[in-house]
Amino acid sequence: MDNLAFHTVRLQQLAFEEIPTGPSIQQNTELHEARRKIAILAKDVANMLHWMPSSVRDDVAKAQREGAFVWFPDDAARQVISEAKALDQFVMDTFQLLMSTISVLAAESGLDEARSAQKLMWLASVYLPLTMVTGIFGMNIREVNDSLLPWWACLLALVAMVGFTGTILFVFDKMADRRRGNKGYSIEVRKLSLSSLSP
Repeated sequence: MDNLAFHTVRLQQLAFEEIPTGPSIQQNTELHEARRKIAILAKDVANMLHWMPSSVRDDVAKAQREGAFVWFPDDAARQVISEAKALDQFVMDTFQLLMSTISVLAAESGLDEARSAQKLMWLASVYLPLTMVTGIFGMNIREVNDSLLPWWACLLALVAMVGFTGTILFVFDKMADRRRGNKGYSIEVRKLSLSSLSP
């Protein structure tokens, strides 16, 4: 019973304190090891209960009549087996908690990466027209350097490049929306077809 109480305290600490703050592979290994030890404990107690002589219960009953406060060993063994089964179920629930926590953290990490990629895309959309305009007007060729273009020609080219880049981004965004809409439409069609097949 002390062994079982030790495992219970450790598993509760793992499930309620350690896994929510930071899941790890080591915790997964510890849960597997705890499940193995609980199974061995339950098996050993069941064997003890199976081979226990009936005279032991008579001796305990006699001691109780004489005023001693002792448990019946078979009652204690059955209680240990019952609590070991409950603790084994708690271990399985803790496994589920560990997996779901890891999944949530992985999803959050994926969202952070998507946000970083979006920031890079916006930075690229800002700097790409500037780079293109400076590349064109920085060419060391006679048609550009010897021309008598006014200073606002660079600004006009920049505005044109910004408009062109914005148009491309807008078109890509609309195409992505259309693809998402088609997926939603196909999911709805699939649901309707499945519901019509169900009795």
